[in-house]
Amino acid sequence: MADEVQEVKIEMLLKEFILKRYRSQTAFAKEIGVPNSTIDTILGKKKDSDDEGDKKRASKGIMGASFTNITKIARGLGLSLDGLAEGKLIPYGKSETKFSDEEWEMITKYRNLDERGQENVNHTLDHEHERAKPFGEDYQHVTGHG
Repeated sequence: MADEVQEVKIEMLLKEFILKRYRSQTAFAKEIGVPNSTIDTILGKKKDSDDEGDKKRASKGIMGASFTNITKIARGLGLSLDGLAEGKLIPYGKSETKFSDEEWEMITKYRNLDERGQENVNHTLDHEHERAKPFGEDYQHVTGHG
């Protein structure tokens, strides 16, 4: 049961992430070279059917998808395959980095900003980074910089 909940959660997160990054699932499917109907099946959209067996076949879920399709989805979104296996959206190459839920939320918000918004955030972070330097050892301990 817990695996089912995790799978549904990762499918919902993937759907949201796809829509934020590509504006539509169709655009995403075209970009990664996977039929939109396959993405529907992987992400849990059940096709209309009177036969319960057909409904189950129509909705594989992420864990029932082929490795090739999961890899294409992960690459298209810049996500780690390990993260997907854990039910998390982790940027590729960052699997070893441990972020809190709040930090992941901030990263997601940042990625959804337009160029001007990201420039504003970068400016503020640079300013605060410089401001914090005089605090010495505590700053060095947290950031590893000095």
